[in-house]
Amino acid sequence: MPTTVLFVLLGPDLATALFGHGHATSSAVRATGSVLVIFGLAVLPFSAFQIMVSFFYAFRDTRTPAIVNIAADAIGVIIFIAAALALPARDRDLGLAAGNLISYTFGVAAFTYLLRQRLGRLDGHRVLRTLSRVSIAATLAGGVGLGARLVVAKSVTGTWPGALVVITAVVLSGGTSFLWLARRMRITELRALLAIPGHR
Repeated sequence: MPTTVLFVLLGPDLATALFGHGHATSSAVRATGSVLVIFGLAVLPFSAFQIMVSFFYAFRDTRTPAIVNIAADAIGVIIFIAAALALPARDRDLGLAAGNLISYTFGVAAFTYLLRQRLGRLDGHRVLRTLSRVSIAATLAGGVGLGARLVVAKSVTGTWPGALVVITAVVLSGGTSFLWLARRMRITELRALLAIPGHR
């Protein structure tokens, strides 16, 4: 969730910092920034998809995740083709990014159904409770980061050095706010992460 919020807030700035120099045109950089925003939204289902694949591997079942992956890829390909046919050239990249978002979301839904069939309850209440807390903390921290972005963006240019300044301000303010909020909200996973040697 923090990564998703970060990409949504900083998609255009990340694109400018990475590609806003050399032979890249301003329109191409803006388009790349929009694609990064959608890919940011896909981070959560993509992460859940990868974790859930390992559940089946733990049962020595490689067939089920392969079938689900093929189905998800087929959905993505259909969306890619539809985007290529229906959207103007300048927006096709957005359609491709949206295809990834939708296909991974389908994969997570399919894995959830299949795991419930195999295991029964998945302790969904605890998972949703944690996800809700992380989402709230990430959203509030994103608000802090957005405020920093609005303030800093007024005093820097739209070039890649200016984008780096904006990114730094948002990451520092938003990241610090998220860690503080996560501690206050007693998010167990964060405490476990910080307890790992080297993360203290």
